[in-house]
Amino acid sequence: MEEQVKKSKKENFNPLKQEIVEVRFIPSDSEMYDNPSSPLYGGLAENASITFAIPSKNGMLVSVLTPEEQKFFEMVFGLPEGSMSPMKIDNNYWKTYGKGYINRVTLDKTIRRLDLSNPKDYIEYKILLANNEVICPNYERLQSGGKLNTYRFVMSNENAVSQNAGRIADLKLENFEAYSKYKEDSDMLRIIIYLITHKKVSPNTKLDLLKRDMVDLMENKPTDCNKILSSTTLEQKKAVLIGVEKGIISERNGFYYLSENGQKLSEDYEEPDLNNAANYLADVANQELYFSILKKIK
Repeated sequence: MEEQVKKSKKENFNPLKQEIVEVRFIPSDSEMYDNPSSPLYGGLAENASITFAIPSKNGMLVSVLTPEEQKFFEMVFGLPEGSMSPMKIDNNYWKTYGKGYINRVTLDKTIRRLDLSNPKDYIEYKILLANNEVICPNYERLQSGGKLNTYRFVMSNENAVSQNAGRIADLKLENFEAYSKYKEDSDMLRIIIYLITHKKVSPNTKLDLLKRDMVDLMENKPTDCNKILSSTTLEQKKAVLIGVEKGIISERNGFYYLSENGQKLSEDYEEPDLNNAANYLADVANQELYFSILKKIK
C-alpha cells in the first residue's frame, strides 16, 4: 500500500494529510441517562457500539469520496477503475461486508482517533462526515446548536480539541465570576437554573441545594450557563418570572402581562415573550414600571 501511495503522489493528487481527528461520544441530556454511575449513562451502554455505513438519499448511496479521491484510493488498494463508485451495480464496494472492505465505522463511548495520513482512517473519516445527522463535524457546529438534538458524536482535530478545552476553561471562569454575584440570592439561582434547564424549581428549595445544582451545571453545561449568566437582561427576567409566582404578572401561553390591567410587557409591535418582556422592562422609558414590579415582589 505504501508503494501505491508513493506512486499516486507522483500524479499530483493525494488527499492524505498529517492530521489526527478525534471522535467523541456526546452524552444525552435526558434525565433517563444523567446518572454517571449508571451503565446507560449518556444514552449508550458501556459495551454498546454504533456502526455507520455510507448513507443513502432517495434510494441511492451518497458519494463519500470525490471523483479524485475515488480514483486515488482505487489505485492505492489496487482496485479496477470504478470499483469504489457508489453507483456500481455488481459487487458494490460500499455494500459488501467482509475483510478488506473499508466501508463501515464502529464507534462507542471511547475516544476514536483517526490518522488522516492513513488510507483506512481517511475513508472512515469521510464515511463519518457523510452521516451528518448523527456525526457533528466540529465543536463550533455543536455549540452553535445546529442539529444538536440528533448528534451522537462530535469530531475535531487535535488542535481544535486543545482550543476548545481552553475556551471551555475560559467560559467556566466567566461563569463562576458571574455566579459569585448571585450565590446568596435563592430566587436568582432558581431562575438561572430554570432558564438553563427549562425545569421549574420550587421556591422552597434550600440555598445549599441550589448552589450544588448551579455548580453542577457550570461544570457540565458551561456554554448553556454562559448564555444565561452573560445576559444583559437577567435581572429583568428574574423580575418577570418571580412576578408570575407572586401573581403580579400573568403568563398565558408563554406571553407575559400585568395582572392588574392586562397590559402586555412588550412594545405594541412585539409579542410579550420572556425576552421581549425583559427588554421592555430594561428600557429607560419603562423604569418606573420596572421598579414598581421590583417593589411588589420583595
